[in-house]
Order: sequence, then structure tokens, then C-alpha cells
Amino acid sequence: TNRPQELDEAVRRRFVHRLYIPLPSEDDRKALFRVMICNERHVLNDSDFDRLAGKTDGYSGADLSAVCKAAAMEPLRLLVEEMKRAGKSIEDVDNDSVNPISINHFKGPLKQVKPSVSPKDLVQYEEWDGLYGTMASHSMEENDGDDSDW
Repeated sequence: TNRPQELDEAVRRRFVHRLYIPLPSEDDRKALFRVMICNERHVLNDSDFDRLAGKTDGYSGADLSAVCKAAAMEPLRLLVEEMKRAGKSIEDVDNDSVNPISINHFKGPLKQVKPSVSPKDLVQYEEWDGLYGTMASHSMEENDGDDSDW
């Protein structure tokens, strides 16, 4: 849920595992951009993915998906505008006419799509996780298998 603080204790008891999944790190965002764009024709290189990851601090996976979808539409949108100006029909468009996605196609979407999670919300999620979250970091491995306190 995106409102864990609104769950009462009876509901919390029914969720054995309560995990807080933080926003993706810069490396995670870079990997997500690569995965989201891999099936599209593009000319993005490592430097471009680094740049995109750096410009999207605070973005969720859903936010990144919206950016990628909008960027993927940019070459087609630009081609349609060009064809309209030239008085050509949209039916004349074929796949070879559409330019591959480039870093420039992300400029507009990055201005339009903003992070959907506020820093204030993140603080609430982290506080809730500290109180009620399942502590995945307290595994038996981290205790070196020492069960003497059981």
C-alpha cells in the first residue's frame, strides 16, 4: 500500500512480511532505463544512461516508465508533425521513417514527468518501516549463525 500509516493493528497483524521498498538508486535507475528501452530502436549509449539516471533522482519505477513511454513516442510525434507540415498523409509512415530514440527525446518527458513521491512521504514510509516493517537485514547469516540468544 502507499498508505501504510493508515492500516490499523488488526490489518498489520495479518501481513506477516511488511517490506519497505525504497526508491531506486542511481545504479538501479540506470538499469531500469536499459530494461525499459531495450526492445525499442534507440541510439543511447552508456553515457546517455548515466545522464538519465542522474537526472531522475527521486523518481519511482512507475515515474521512470512514464518517462520512457513518452520518450519512445517522441520520434513518432515529431515525424507526424513533419509530415503534416509537408502535407503528407500519416498512412505513408513506415518503421524506417521513424528515427531511433535518442537522449534528446527524453528532454520533454523529463520536464513533464516529475517524481510522484514527495520527500515528506518518504520520511513517513521510513518511519513506518522502522516501527512495523519486517527487518530483512536481520537474517540468520548476519548473526553468524549464532542462535545462543534463542
